[in-house]
Amino acid sequence: MDKIYLMSDYEKTLEIIFGRWRSQILYAGVKLGIFDNFTSDLKNTTDVARELDLDPALTYRLLRALGSMGFLKEDHNHRFSITLRGELLRKDHRQTLRGITLLEEGPEHYAIWKHLPEMIRDGQQNAFVREDTYDFSKILHLCDIGGGQGHLLCNLLVKYPHIEGTVLELESVTKDKELLLASKLGVSDRCSYIEGDMFSEVPSADAYIMKMILHDWNDDECIKILSNIHRSSLQNGKVFIAEHLVPDPQTPHFSKLFDIHMMCVASGRERTIEEYSTLLKRSGWNYVQTWFPQSRLMGVIEGSI
Repeated sequence: MDKIYLMSDYEKTLEIIFGRWRSQILYAGVKLGIFDNFTSDLKNTTDVARELDLDPALTYRLLRALGSMGFLKEDHNHRFSITLRGELLRKDHRQTLRGITLLEEGPEHYAIWKHLPEMIRDGQQNAFVREDTYDFSKILHLCDIGGGQGHLLCNLLVKYPHIEGTVLELESVTKDKELLLASKLGVSDRCSYIEGDMFSEVPSADAYIMKMILHDWNDDECIKILSNIHRSSLQNGKVFIAEHLVPDPQTPHFSKLFDIHMMCVASGRERTIEEYSTLLKRSGWNYVQTWFPQSRLMGVIEGSI
């Protein structure tokens, strides 16, 4: 599998922007008794979940995020141990920060900040276009699944004037025609907007893009989407999946925190390259490669028929 790069200054800055996630993940760990559950021994997720009466799969994702923040340490067998930093959140530590964490990150204090933006993603939308990360010159018809008002697709059509494009979106997204980008960028003659549901049927094309779509859904739902695309794809079709990719257990990464956000707001998750490769294979695709825009924040999984 392809290597995931270490965090850049761009990614580190985004971690600061999304700092509330970090504090809420820490709050959850303290509130659930995670740190008091650890001694000096390595523990696996099953034991932690059983002892604290938690869901094992979701517990692993929380432990992984706490590990990415330096409060726990995960080994290659996915066992965890508490770090010196994590010890500060135990009840019995002489300098414990447990109480102040529960106070400052509890619902009463959190409500004070509720009007701050939850998501700031400036600069990511056109990473495909700004950077020479992939050559789309051999693609004739590109379909953006869940492509919104067409920001990503229309900018690609500007760069590649031979490509025909289709945006598949819900009617509620495309009903305000003044917001659609195709006419603003002068590509309306090559870009069509189709109202539809990716869970039922998708338009025919020889390549498909999905940017931050599959992380909203569980594995079975992802397989349904990818299978629908596979059935509609023309001969030698391709699919490009742009997501925050989870690296190996030893690498701190924004995606491990974003995964907890997805746990809270949807049934989805952030996944590893291997997990996306498995989803592709289970829906009839072949995994080809993973490539990265210059920012390194997101990766793009490429599949082919």
